[in-house]
Amino acid sequence: MSFDVHMLVNSPGELMGWAAPVANALRSLGDVSLTAVIPPCQYASGGELDAARRVADRVYPLAKFLRERPWRGGRGEVRLLRLGGDVKLAVLLGRLMGCPVDAYVGRGRRVRGVRKHLVPNLEMESAVIAQGGCAVPVGWPVFDAVPPSCGALEGVPVVFMCGSRPFEALHGLPFMVKAAGEMLKSMPDLSPLFPMAPTIDPKALYPVMRALGVPDRDQRPSVLEVKGPAGVFRVRITWDGSVPENPALWVAFPGTNNLQAAALGVPLLVALPLNRAWEIPMDGLLGLIPWGLWGLRHLKSAMVSRMVRKLPFVSLPNRLAGRMVVPELVGPLEPVDLAMGALQLLRDPERAAPMLEAFKDMVRLNSGSALRIARAVLS
Repeated sequence: MSFDVHMLVNSPGELMGWAAPVANALRSLGDVSLTAVIPPCQYASGGELDAARRVADRVYPLAKFLRERPWRGGRGEVRLLRLGGDVKLAVLLGRLMGCPVDAYVGRGRRVRGVRKHLVPNLEMESAVIAQGGCAVPVGWPVFDAVPPSCGALEGVPVVFMCGSRPFEALHGLPFMVKAAGEMLKSMPDLSPLFPMAPTIDPKALYPVMRALGVPDRDQRPSVLEVKGPAGVFRVRITWDGSVPENPALWVAFPGTNNLQAAALGVPLLVALPLNRAWEIPMDGLLGLIPWGLWGLRHLKSAMVSRMVRKLPFVSLPNRLAGRMVVPELVGPLEPVDLAMGALQLLRDPERAAPMLEAFKDMVRLNSGSALRIARAVLS
């Protein structure tokens, strides 16, 4: 039997961390045609459509998908898989398409109209079943999304993940480059590498790079020469998300890439600077308010800080473990704060030992998640 699977997915992390491994798993199971449907997303980086073309056979923005209705006249049985975007939107699309809707969800809550709730753990499975829904525990598919390799680096390779969302990358890149410069004062053999998310628009980042130093070329520079406190140093940049084979440490903002570090078994430091909290997007109706206006910046900063303080953890590995296994730096931060936290982990490998043991447990529980999702969708 052949299948036409339509994947609803929007944010950069979901697209590369969830949709990519699930697409590979679906194709491994038989005759499957894949379509990616991209709804509007306030976290979009501008390159979602191009990145989705690496994953699916066909790619449609939501408006074009509704206008052209490509699910009609297909050669296989139609399925809709929600990997991102609003769950209720997926249900409405399923009704329009006349096909079953399976949804990967992060909460133990039943949604009417969803055939199978694909949930990360057994606790959420029990919660959905108690509400009369069908749930399938599958884990986190990002553990099957191993990033490409750019080879081994000399010295002490440290991966700096400055974020896949535009506001993160535009401000996170300078912040982390300056942190790398601070680290070089006491660790001259540091080899900093910055993997850019495939969804990031290089044209938007190039002016930032020019302000930081001297790029080796105008289009997608691979090396940036920066004048730091210890002199001129070189930052390596990859544009396909590739990372070195021998990273000593992974420094990142909260996001899907935190779990990629766990999957690779690399020590991780997570930082959430709240210096520009008014630029952090908010979900729902609050996201429509023009918080950038000067009079509203302080209000939003206070709201975001309050919400963050209520969170037990900001990094996904800590949320999965239910305890602090990954060190977190949260609040108004300076690059030197990030540098000191990273140096502490590099100088004391024993501090990272419990973290790496916890990562092994996560890998054991979540490996094969993409295949479990694929089997649930096609059954």
